[in-house]
Amino acid sequence: MLQTSKSELKEVILANQISVFENNLNTFLATTTPDINIVDEFPPFVWKGKNVAARYVKDFKDVITKLKLSEYKIDIKDPAYIEQDKGVAYAVFPVTLTYKEGDVKAHIDNGYQTVVFKKSNNGKWLIENSIWSISNRTTK
Repeated sequence: MLQTSKSELKEVILANQISVFENNLNTFLATTTPDINIVDEFPPFVWKGKNVAARYVKDFKDVITKLKLSEYKIDIKDPAYIEQDKGVAYAVFPVTLTYKEGDVKAHIDNGYQTVVFKKSNNGKWLIENSIWSISNRTTK
């Protein structure tokens, strides 16, 4: 039975993803558990363990600098699927990400952000596990 609203979970993942694009570690930390696990499309592909948040945010910044990526826009839809059991929720969010590579290529990535949320002691939902999966990439 779902006791959590879709918008409540969506707000957390949206704030989290924007914090990555803005290189804002404080907001990233405020939206995640200390032991978060992350899977993303760039090496090393999996982040877990000590200082995971700081390592992931730094690695993301490094890859966008190296590839000259800019003009990020993210559109996170309402979750396509949610399951909840007490203080844990599983949600799958359809996502469209647009960005530029260098001065030329515009990219549109469609995919899914699959997230396991854990309710904190103060009642706030935090991201415990996050997996980004691209289903389609278009380059213009």
